[in-house]
Amino acid sequence: MSVNNAIQFIRRITDDKDFRKICYQCNNKQELHEMLDESGVGFIPEEFPIAFDMVHLRCQTVEEADLIKQVEVIYSIFP
Repeated sequence: MSVNNAIQFIRRITDDKDFRKICYQCNNKQELHEMLDESGVGFIPEEFPIAFDMVHLRCQTVEEADLIKQVEVIYSIFP
């Protein structure tokens, strides 16, 4: 588990349509994290805010920041 994996998750869910669809098929955070573990990008939920802050701070444009913010919202809606 690592913050780097959480960063990879953020990048993949914004860039990879197929990966995003797989994530959306999960019914809750537990299923999401099980799928991420199987995909080799597992992380613990406490690492997500750290990764989010790191990625968000690197944004160069408002559009990029908005896209990353959407990932935070998507992650937070999983029960």
